[in-house]
Amino acid sequence: MKTNDPWRRLANSARPQSEPRLTVPGEMPFGFDTRVLARLRAPKAGAGELWAGFALRSVPLGATALLICWLVLPSRQAQSPPPADIVESLMQEVLTP
Repeated sequence: MKTNDPWRRLANSARPQSEPRLTVPGEMPFGFDTRVLARLRAPKAGAGELWAGFALRSVPLGATALLICWLVLPSRQAQSPPPADIVESLMQEVLTP
C-alpha cells in the first residue's frame, strides 16, 4: 500500500478531526473599517439624481422628434382675425351665466 496515495490524503482531510481546531480570528486588513464606515455614511443616489440622468439621456430623443415634426408638418398661412361681431357674440355666450 502506498503512503503517498492522493485519494487517501483527500479522504483523511475530509474526515472530521477528533479535536476541533481552535483558531484565532484573523485581523481585518488595514483600512477596512474606515472603508466600511465611509460607505455607510456616503449619501445614496436620490430620486433627483435618477431623474437628471434620465432627462439627459432623453434630450437627443426629444430634439430628434422636434426636428422631424418641424420638417414634416406643413406650415400654415397666417389667418386673418375673425370679425368683431363673431368675437362679441362668442364672449356673450361664454360670460353669461
